[in-house]
Amino acid sequence: MKLTAEHLTKIFIHKTAVNDFSYTFTNGIYGLLGPNGSGKSTLMRMLCDILKPNQGHIYLDGTLIQTMNEDYRDILGYLPQDFGYYPQFNAYDFLMYFATLKGFSKKEAKDRVEMVLEMVNLTSEKKHKIKTFSGGMKQRLGIAQALLNDPKILIVDEPTAGLDPKERANFKSILARCANDKIVILSTHIVSDIETLAQHILIMKDGKLHQHGTREELLLPLHDQVYTFICEEQEVEKLSKEMIVTAMMPVQNKMQIRAIISKPAREDMRREEPSLEDLYLSIFKDAI
Repeated sequence: MKLTAEHLTKIFIHKTAVNDFSYTFTNGIYGLLGPNGSGKSTLMRMLCDILKPNQGHIYLDGTLIQTMNEDYRDILGYLPQDFGYYPQFNAYDFLMYFATLKGFSKKEAKDRVEMVLEMVNLTSEKKHKIKTFSGGMKQRLGIAQALLNDPKILIVDEPTAGLDPKERANFKSILARCANDKIVILSTHIVSDIETLAQHILIMKDGKLHQHGTREELLLPLHDQVYTFICEEQEVEKLSKEMIVTAMMPVQNKMQIRAIISKPAREDMRREEPSLEDLYLSIFKDAI
């Protein structure tokens, strides 16, 4: 299965949100990475056929998605960034309502709701009202909604924002388990969400596809350019103008610096393996 975006452009009144985006997605997990305002959510809404591009087209296996209508929606699961919950519903009734909207028969709906509740580990909470749920539980319920129709394309937008580390790990585990035969696109500005999860990483900047590849491919240019060293606290401001500082930590009245620099400028610099965080900060240094 191939989901192909060709030269997608979306222009709002005062801004080009997505600018000439082209890429082909096949089965696997894709991490769409970029800061808020980089065009990620607009792109995802176009891929879901919620927004129409000003220019460009989207094809599923060679067929324009706009011509597929219900056939496309039947294979699509979507969890938007601001998903609307009904606080007075319990989890089971909430999912039954969405199953009905998706056209399931009553028996099919019951079977599928029980299945997705089990998948997201909410079976024991299914009769509890949503207003009592934590942020992580609501997000698990949101992904259950997106999985109701066993979609072949699953798109989730900023799913871990506001979650604690345990809830974030649980959510990533759910995505990993259901991604074997699907196209999964995960949009985030949290680097750790995709560093160990996504097989393919797409970095968006100012509405454009800035870079893409595997983690190893993207980090290759930073090989031999990431170093740590100790400096005096008063040196930090000056050094920040000479190199890209990606982390700082106080150590015995001094500062341990992690930085990107083309070649070591001090004898005490120790080379480190680059991380996706280093890459992200090098790309978006002007926005930090």
